[in-house]
Amino acid sequence: MVDIAAALAAVGSERLLDDGQVGFTHFGSPGWMLQRPESEKAAVHDIFPDTAPLAHAVGGDPYCRETVVAEKHIDTLVTVTGIGRKKCVILDLDGTLWPGVLAETGSPFAWTPQISGAFSFIGLYFGLHEALLCLKKRGFVLACVSKNDEATVRELWKYPDHYPTQRLLKPDDFVTLRINWNNKVDNIRSIAEELGFGLDTFLFIDDSPVERDRVRQRLPEVEVWGEDPFGLRRRLLNDPRLQIPTITAEATARSALVKAQIARQHLRAEIVGEAQYIESLQIQCRIERLTSTSTKLARVEELFQRTTQYNTTGRKFSSSELAALVGNPNALLFAIDVSDAWETTGW
Repeated sequence: MVDIAAALAAVGSERLLDDGQVGFTHFGSPGWMLQRPESEKAAVHDIFPDTAPLAHAVGGDPYCRETVVAEKHIDTLVTVTGIGRKKCVILDLDGTLWPGVLAETGSPFAWTPQISGAFSFIGLYFGLHEALLCLKKRGFVLACVSKNDEATVRELWKYPDHYPTQRLLKPDDFVTLRINWNNKVDNIRSIAEELGFGLDTFLFIDDSPVERDRVRQRLPEVEVWGEDPFGLRRRLLNDPRLQIPTITAEATARSALVKAQIARQHLRAEIVGEAQYIESLQIQCRIERLTSTSTKLARVEELFQRTTQYNTTGRKFSSSELAALVGNPNALLFAIDVSDAWETTGW
């Protein structure tokens, strides 16, 4: 479903809908009249007002409404098919998540209700944090790359009690951090290796034009934003590559799952023997036959869409196909919950 009314309203329905000029039921564009053939003027005795003001109202483009609607349809297809979908947003800190340099300002913000409301200048940053937390709930993971002293950042990255902390990012919201003086390109490569994600699944946001250009030059697969701080929140919330068709409980918990995977990797590096490592994980498996009322069907469909390495047939099943299998007495559908000392994942 594509919500056309919402798409038009977001751009400005007054210049995109013609129901202020013609009948309500048309739901067309004001530019529609600019597209009509001259022969149709016979219906009005060949007498009609000058259309120059109308052309001005639509910016000289009689197809502006069609452009908005087509873009929304394409965005929906991109979201559903997962083309170009990102997995991780890597953020700069100073000048991006907060104004100025934290080591110099001494705190992320200096806001109090006595200075202003939460939707004044401070609202630009609060809104960005809020949007990134929304992405985290959708299943996208967050990481940070900052040229800084990590101990200093961790000491100062705190909010007073009067802050809306439920809307603000904290260090624990990030699955991994690179707060050091290394080259940011090298840090991004390090994060990609640690997470096991392809570079084309990363979005990097930085306020520095030098850093943005360096990443674009040396890591062209990585999407880079940051030129327009006033457009970041809208882009984060609406870019189809940062949308998912369905938000599952597992997607919401993905940051915790990725953190657990990183912890396993660190444990594995510390333990020499493979058998000793596996034993330390305390792995437990629980096999469950799925029924039509099972809450795991959405997760099973998601895993079929996301997983290729362990899909022996290469076939992917939609939710309707899975539901048909569950209802078929000659078919058996099982799911395995695998838990270890760090986390639980469903397969």
